[in-house]
Amino acid sequence: MSQDTVETIVRFHNPASFPELAAALMSLIAQSWRPLRVLLVTQRFTPDQLEALDTALAPYRAIDPSAEIVVVPYTRRDGLADARSALVNAGIAQAQGRYIGVLDYDDTLYPDAYEILVRELQASGCAVACGGIAMKGVAISAAVPLGIAYARSCRWFGQGPVDIFRSGFCPFHGMLLDRTRIAAEDLCLDEGLPMSEDYEWQLRLWARYPLSCAMIDRIIGDYRLRDDGTNTVPIRQDADDRKRNQWIRWGAEIEARRARIEVAPAIQARLGIDPVRPGLTIRLLLDLVDRGEIVPSEQPILLPRVTPYNPSKVMP
Repeated sequence: MSQDTVETIVRFHNPASFPELAAALMSLIAQSWRPLRVLLVTQRFTPDQLEALDTALAPYRAIDPSAEIVVVPYTRRDGLADARSALVNAGIAQAQGRYIGVLDYDDTLYPDAYEILVRELQASGCAVACGGIAMKGVAISAAVPLGIAYARSCRWFGQGPVDIFRSGFCPFHGMLLDRTRIAAEDLCLDEGLPMSEDYEWQLRLWARYPLSCAMIDRIIGDYRLRDDGTNTVPIRQDADDRKRNQWIRWGAEIEARRARIEVAPAIQARLGIDPVRPGLTIRLLLDLVDRGEIVPSEQPILLPRVTPYNPSKVMP
């Protein structure tokens, strides 16, 4: 396999969602970057479901055989019912190329996404490169399997580590990793997190490794936010209490991790902290920035701080 291969891990939970998966796969097949390999990780599919999936994938494999589509069955029955983190880990375990991306089955990338991010990784020497992701509102209709897109706007704001330490602004498919610059143990997600698993991963990665947000103003893909409440995030004030309470609970867990994850000396130096402070956690860093005791060289786009994401305000 070429050292410059981009491998994209696609999490797929439900065979009935194939129309959305097909759109995601088409956005990958259309990528200008080659070589490209898609690792489609299925969550506990039966043998019959896997056979049906293989048949359904045939036309997409035929479009461009250079964009290899490999099905990775995840079959473990232990752990969380929604094995979202475990699916990514299963894909990473199968990955062989230099660059790793993640795309959920219901989101899409633009054709030049990986071209932009690979070039930025090569130019910057960073471990992670990020591009911008737009939010696309989708009205779900039984007559239209993919739904009807009725809005498109930039939802995330931020430009570097300090911003991401405050609030997630880079969804999974907005970033590309150079695995040669990241320790193997840091490529794994926490399989005990049923929510915010991608954000917790980013906190750990960005506290330890250099990242480039030079391309954050280039929109490279869409996050499809459906109006039927089936996204993980709540989208309305009247979202069900169970989902909202889960977000409160796991939001508290993320805050606890901010208080534990230490910012590596090399990352402190990149932020202009001199001298570096041993044992500086993400939470302590943010507190010092808020008090004006540290003025990082990377400034947030929205001053004095990034506006935290409020799911209830995404849609009316």
